[in-house]
Amino acid sequence: MLKKSGWFYKTAIQTLHYMYFVTTMEARIISRFLELKEGDKVCDIACGSGQQGIKMAKQGCEVYGIDLNAGAIETAKSIAKGYDCDFQVGNAEKLPYDSNIFDKVVSVCSLEHFKNDEKALEEMNRVLKPSGILVLTVDSFTYKGIKKHLQEKHRTDCNVVNYYSVSQLTQKLEKYGFKVLKSKYFINSPISSFFFTLSIRIGGGYVFFSAIFPITYSLSLFSDLFFGRRNEGYILAIKAQKVE
Repeated sequence: MLKKSGWFYKTAIQTLHYMYFVTTMEARIISRFLELKEGDKVCDIACGSGQQGIKMAKQGCEVYGIDLNAGAIETAKSIAKGYDCDFQVGNAEKLPYDSNIFDKVVSVCSLEHFKNDEKALEEMNRVLKPSGILVLTVDSFTYKGIKKHLQEKHRTDCNVVNYYSVSQLTQKLEKYGFKVLKSKYFINSPISSFFFTLSIRIGGGYVFFSAIFPITYSLSLFSDLFFGRRNEGYILAIKAQKVE
């Protein structure tokens, strides 16, 4: 067995996480939206096994991550040793942090799973410093032509409570003290759509998609860049600022 504190184990966990084409495309957009600076204090909400947080810590950030999954937090702690990260079990609807302490908050494809998304947004605003930055990615499924049964299969398989459009999420963000700065749909072109719906049909298929990662990632990135539909997509990224 691999030691959870070992270099090879940490590297393997990080590498496998980014071998799904959607995750890597998502990470590029998150990085561009966050514009991290050394010394930023960042909260990673629904951090999972901590891969995103560790990536931010490598850029010189002080990272705090929470997740309801105790097993995921245990993994995050084991692979975060040596990095400036603090991971703990916690609820996004009642964050275990003081008010006005974070420069930036990020939540990756998580808001759509929360039973009370508005309470989570209220909490995100509370812990951010004035003018702090929030970056979210969420399931959207606004891509025209999506089969209804696939939309419902994804909802059931992944415990999705809400799908969001730009206008819907903007309305909620403004209600809880944010100003939207930019947004971007992705997985919004013929090739990326094909691969993404294939992953829904086969129930994830991460081993399969990891094996063909160079193909799916390159083709999906190219397809979105040149053939992406501007106002629709399977996933939505949004950047907002806390209003002072």
